[in-house]
Amino acid sequence: MQIKLGQIDFNSSVPLLFYVQVKSDEPIIFDVANLQFFQNVQTFHVLTSKEVIASNYDFQALLQNFNISMPPMNNPQYFPNPYPIFFTYSPFMAPLGGFYGGGFNMNGNYYREAEYSRRILAAHYFRKSTLHKTGFTSGFVAVALRKLTNESPLQLRVQVGSDTHTFKFEVGIPPKK
Repeated sequence: MQIKLGQIDFNSSVPLLFYVQVKSDEPIIFDVANLQFFQNVQTFHVLTSKEVIASNYDFQALLQNFNISMPPMNNPQYFPNPYPIFFTYSPFMAPLGGFYGGGFNMNGNYYREAEYSRRILAAHYFRKSTLHKTGFTSGFVAVALRKLTNESPLQLRVQVGSDTHTFKFEVGIPPKK
């Protein structure tokens, strides 16, 4: 069994991303339900692939930590403006924005990149499968950590057949300013 953590620093607005590789000598059905994340007595929810797609999380930086590159989005640079410059750059418009300005398209690119990163993650997400001794079964697992504290380490308990493996992660939360 091999577990890889995808974050260098922790932010509670983005789930922790783990890469899990499992192998067994006997054929066992393994699923995300065999993974439990907890701290003290509080358990944390492991997101399913459908929840990852439906979420608003941006996994682009996390996927790049696992050397999964994302192709750049198509960003057109020419925005025709039928209005004279007097009307476009009025004090009531956003700077460099306007009705046909580039500022609005940048937001659209951010949301398209976030959606694309969720789709890539869902394609590589851990699925229910049968473990064999010939090769590893692997995939990503995202864990939503809402009330994580610095008091004790985050623990991952993995149940593979009758074997139980426990991993501890020291996840530091930056102090609030």
